Amino acid sequence: MATIKIKRLTPTAKIPSRAFVTDTGYDVYADRLEFGLHNNQIIVHTGIAVQPEPGYYVEVYPRSSVAKKYAQLANSVGIIDETYTGEIILVFNGIPEHMSSDGVFYSKHFGISVGEKIAQLIVRKRIDADFIEVDELGWTPRGDGGFGSTGK
Repeated sequence: MATIKIKRLTPTAKIPSRAFVTDTGYDVYADRLEFGLHNNQIIVHTGIAVQPEPGYYVEVYPRSSVAKKYAQLANSVGIIDETYTGEIILVFNGIPEHMSSDGVFYSKHFGISVGEKIAQLIVRKRIDADFIEVDELGWTPRGDGGFGSTGK
């Protein structure tokens, strides 16, 4: 079992929790909100900082319920390296329900509330790798076939 140090940065911040001991993700709560660079962004401050033990890191994923709020985590998955000890801050983009002719975003469902479970932390063991430059890669049946190359 990995040890993760956690620090509350505000008195209202909540410690990540799991609903069941068998859950993989630890729920993270919104502590403070602010508008992002665009009218369709919300910056969520969690009020917490973590420090995984050496050899571990933490991934941050949106909770599945975020889809019901017409929101998506701006960077899809966040990575918290063992050396980052700052606040966990999440940026959510709204998914437009419609856009005006002048390009203004509108959504009556996009919204996040303080105290709400908004994301989840997953603890991972870091695997180090050596990248070795070569002139040729070995043959495989797929080769360099990209998007859709293996069929429907």
